[in-house]
Amino acid sequence: PVEKELTLDTFEELKAEHFLDRRELGVINVGGTGVVTVDGTDVSAGEGAGWTFADKVLTLSGPGPYVLSGTNGQGEVHVRQEASATVVLSNLVLQTSLAGYPAYSVGRRETAETSSSSVLAEIRLFGTNQLINTSLSEDNPLRQGGISVWRGSSVHIDKAEGLANAGARLRAAGGAGSAGIGGCRGYSTGRIVISGGTVYAQGGSGAAGIGGGDYAGKGGEVAGWVEIEGGFV
Repeated sequence: PVEKELTLDTFEELKAEHFLDRRELGVINVGGTGVVTVDGTDVSAGEGAGWTFADKVLTLSGPGPYVLSGTNGQGEVHVRQEASATVVLSNLVLQTSLAGYPAYSVGRRETAETSSSSVLAEIRLFGTNQLINTSLSEDNPLRQGGISVWRGSSVHIDKAEGLANAGARLRAAGGAGSAGIGGCRGYSTGRIVISGGTVYAQGGSGAAGIGGGDYAGKGGEVAGWVEIEGGFV
């Protein structure tokens, strides 16, 4: 439908509480760029309570909580979380092939000019979500994960309250050298904790599905911290 949401309700023949119990769903956008919303507001508005959108980047800078929904498969929307907050991913699909742009990033990279940040992202899953970077570029191998978690920051992923694991899904995939969830090429990851939901993570060439990027941990450096407390991973 063009003018309304498409809901996938269960029915008797499925013999399941939720439509996606024991099955997967692929989403292919053959229309326009799609619409991504923050707390029900289209990001094209440019700004809202605790967020701004410019140059393809949705920056979350407030205490939240936020609810992100919608679909963009053309690389026109990337999320950058710069403040500790709870973020509900509600059937959110972001896919990009742009080098240098993770679908979702937590914190910021430490450079000679900037220090690393300490951001805690409490991500809650509702429905089926996809955060994917398909870049194969070797020109800019940094910052192109599915969910990039920079050193010094943390992400805690869990199902939304009241949902079964099967009703709270996340697929995260990284581009060349980047983890699905974690570090980019040559970089370790911050702390990653998964407590619930169904999480599928795939790293790009040489990178972990969940953990460090390609060449992370060189010279004896710890490549990152990953804790799986529950859910299906």
